[in-house]
Amino acid sequence: MKKAKVDQTVRPEDLISCLDFFSCHPQWEEAEEFYRDMEEFLAKNWNNIHSYIFSYPKIDKSEHTKEKMLRNVWWHDKTDKNTIDLEEWPNILWPLIDRPDFKDQKHVVNEGRYHCHVFYLGQEEKQAYVMCLQFEGQSPLGGDFLDYLIKFSQTSFAQVQNWNHMRRRLSLAYIDDVSGLYNQRKLFEDLEAMVRKHYNLGENFAVFFLDIDYFKKINDGHGHLIGTSIIAQLGKSLKRYLRESDLVYRYGGDEFVMILSNAALNEARLVGERVLSDIHSEIFYLDSGRNINISVSIGIATFPEDAKDTTEILRMADRMMYEAKERGRGQVCLAADILHKKA
Repeated sequence: MKKAKVDQTVRPEDLISCLDFFSCHPQWEEAEEFYRDMEEFLAKNWNNIHSYIFSYPKIDKSEHTKEKMLRNVWWHDKTDKNTIDLEEWPNILWPLIDRPDFKDQKHVVNEGRYHCHVFYLGQEEKQAYVMCLQFEGQSPLGGDFLDYLIKFSQTSFAQVQNWNHMRRRLSLAYIDDVSGLYNQRKLFEDLEAMVRKHYNLGENFAVFFLDIDYFKKINDGHGHLIGTSIIAQLGKSLKRYLRESDLVYRYGGDEFVMILSNAALNEARLVGERVLSDIHSEIFYLDSGRNINISVSIGIATFPEDAKDTTEILRMADRMMYEAKERGRGQVCLAADILHKKA
């Protein structure tokens, strides 16, 4: 990865265009609106090819060895061949993210014929975000303008997070009292929204259906209060395992549902295996200092590959969960694998 030189000169007409955009644009309430408008502005005025948004787990000094999982949050035109392969982005970004001064610096890297501006965008509770601006050939951005652009992007991102925080406060009516997760009512509303989003923007998603193995034995052997405590502990764990952009629900009883936005099959498989492993290795506490380990069975279906509407995608993930049960429990079953073998 080589450092690229940047032209520091900016035309007056470009500065006027930037001033108009920065000062006259209304505040964004949705992150994707902000990403899209920024890319359209940069493409029109600065020949920007693509903008990418990635997220990664916030890494404290005490957790420096934490798994480096980089996730593509937004990328507008995934069919355009004039892009850097997504598999290359971790190699580009992690050497920068690992630097102690990453948040305070702007970075320019040269990858083949592409020049990329990389800078820290902001953070949610558990995820940090980075913006990458890709240009073909020499980048036209530099000097004070790039500083203004970065500051504007970070401020706009923070405003979006404020809207998200307010919406989360308003969504308390959708929270399950035991697990602290969203309830079934919120699940169906979100699934409808995800399907609309797919048909409007082409974004795929994955649905996980998760069930605690032998939960009846836990209730019978330790009592329903302990069973309720296990559900509450698992709810907290599921929120900790997954990214801020993922959605988690208590479906009912000991059943849980997760939605991974902007997730293809391979990513869904990886996350499913990680959740399975993490839950299996976690200690769940009982009364009087006792503890147990539990296992779960997970079924996964992806949209639109495995279903065409909300009812079908949830039913398919549920069917895959029961397939995992029948295969011995403590497993992940994906509709793509099972249906392909049976076809």
